[in-house]
Amino acid sequence: MKTQLKIFSALIIFTLISKALIAQVSNEEDAGPVRDDVPAMSTILKAGPKIQFLETSKDFGNITQGEKVSYDFTFRNTGTEPLVLSNVQTTCGCTATNWPREPIAPGEMKKIAATFNSAGKSGKQDKVITITSNANDGVMKVHIICNVLPAAPAPAPTPVPANDQKKPAESGH
Repeated sequence: MKTQLKIFSALIIFTLISKALIAQVSNEEDAGPVRDDVPAMSTILKAGPKIQFLETSKDFGNITQGEKVSYDFTFRNTGTEPLVLSNVQTTCGCTATNWPREPIAPGEMKKIAATFNSAGKSGKQDKVITITSNANDGVMKVHIICNVLPAAPAPAPTPVPANDQKKPAESGH
């Protein structure tokens, strides 16, 4: 008897939920035609500035310790409003950047110049440059990658043979 009561209660709950869902769908269908003068939600979400890089990493391969390498990361504002870079930050003092401070119009291309100084570095390096802006994309990152090989040791000075050394001038007193 208790099992039958549980089954009957479950059927009643299921029926009530089904009717509520059917009523909701019917109301949405009666809401009227879609208006052409209201932009789609996907269009609204895409409005605003958007940053798009041609390349997000540059691999220089093997370089010699002490060598400096530079690369211009080119980007375009593919959004609908001006793009403003608020900060371009590097992972350490070995990497320097130069970046535009003025607003970048939609469709305009600009560059972030980056230079990595390998002095005191060795092995595989991945220097991350973090770009903060007003873009819908949020924070973007680009990378300078290389493998720093030890610098060749400087050749030792060649000793001068003893018989080739200049003798002090004799004084003629």
